Amino acid sequence: MTFRAMPPAALLCGVFSLTLGGCGESVDATDTGTTETGGATECVPGQQQGCDCYDDPSGDGGIMRTGENGIMTCDEDGYWGECMMCQPLGDGDGDGDGDGDGDGDGDGDGDGDDSVCGDGTVEGAEECDGSNLNGATCESLGYVSGMLLCTPQCTYETFLCVPPTCGDGIIEGFEECDAPEFNGLTCDDYGYMFGNLACIDCTIESSGCTDTLYAVDFEVGYTPEFDLTASPVWWTIDTIDVYEGLRCAKSAFTPSGTITFVDLTLDFGGGATLNFWYRTSSATTHTLDLLIDGVVQESWGGDTPWTQYSGAVSGGVHTIRWQYNKEDFATVSGGDYVSFDALSIPGATIIP
Repeated sequence: MTFRAMPPAALLCGVFSLTLGGCGESVDATDTGTTETGGATECVPGQQQGCDCYDDPSGDGGIMRTGENGIMTCDEDGYWGECMMCQPLGDGDGDGDGDGDGDGDGDGDGDGDDSVCGDGTVEGAEECDGSNLNGATCESLGYVSGMLLCTPQCTYETFLCVPPTCGDGIIEGFEECDAPEFNGLTCDDYGYMFGNLACIDCTIESSGCTDTLYAVDFEVGYTPEFDLTASPVWWTIDTIDVYEGLRCAKSAFTPSGTITFVDLTLDFGGGATLNFWYRTSSATTHTLDLLIDGVVQESWGGDTPWTQYSGAVSGGVHTIRWQYNKEDFATVSGGDYVSFDALSIPGATIIP
């Protein structure tokens, strides 16, 4: 049996020939014809009545009808009726508050929040109310300074707040980073073992972090992914002047006017950082050149102690080349060699 809401002044009929709660005459739900309502008394305050009327006994296609003064009747011959006893006053939404929205707070907006915007009291879902900012300031919302306001809808208005300056190297307000500052955070703080964080629009980007590390220390010589054969003279392994361990990669001895090199082709995934240590003991114009896909990125010459290099490489497959460039026929000096060691590239993988 479905209860249908009626006006608050409505009266009540009984069910199955019962008279309940101070209601009027009983109604037999199985009878046809006009429902009797004469002599009925009003439901007590806070109650209402309800009847469902149908144009056939099955209840299909029924029409609810209301009699005079809000008394519920099936008021035409040929209709079947079913009436409910006095029920708590309602509006059909089931929460009993009379507002028709079903959330039980009585304000009719259906959001379950009975706060009133504009009364100066912050309550419910309100962020603020008039001059009451609930203790908030521009600074507490991540801005550097300024005046916080409250909109007529009781939400914060921040157009007079001054945002931090991204790019000044100082982490302020809601900035997560401001290169080169990362507030002490590393990839480890994001659950990764290797790699480097990036700072994009003063927001930390962890795509350069990885649990995969390509690393070579040359303790067993050149691994198979290195290509020595394209060079006119193959590079060697040094056991004397090394950065760490017992061995490092070293250029071969060649006369002036020549270039020797070693190549390494890897998949750099979505982008990675190339790291290694290098050493030069040569004439100033005889250089260790770093090339990526045939384009020179850096050159170092003269007497350079072991120095670390780190540089970003874009995603995809790339060939890295270390070459000893002696093309200018300059007089040989120093030990006449260049070396590199402790190669590591987080996120790079060997191509099968």
